[in-house]
Amino acid sequence: MSTVDEVRSRLEEVIDVGYVDEDDSETYYRDVREALHELAGLIRQGRADQVIELAAHTISLLDHTDIDDEGGVDDLFARTQEIHLDACLAGTPDPVALAESLVAMALNTENTLFTDLLQD
Repeated sequence: MSTVDEVRSRLEEVIDVGYVDEDDSETYYRDVREALHELAGLIRQGRADQVIELAAHTISLLDHTDIDDEGGVDDLFARTQEIHLDACLAGTPDPVALAESLVAMALNTENTLFTDLLQD
């Protein structure tokens, strides 16, 4: 059973690696998926409110990763978004702060994450 700090460190270690070329992308994706599995596990440990913040941090880390093979990054963003939603449903986030956070993430990320929720 991992602690929040251990999962944060693991996510930062596997995501924030700088440039990832296509030859290393499968290993990168596997390592990140494993860390995301640990993040989701924190919800089951009763740490949903902390997972909300950590999932947002993970989105920021993913947004700044330079990868040759972009297709897998979209899957990582989608999985992180699912974890964020699960944590919101299991936790007790402040509705106004959550809305502000979601809008900020949608507007400040290069990925289309959350933008399908915004209306024209």
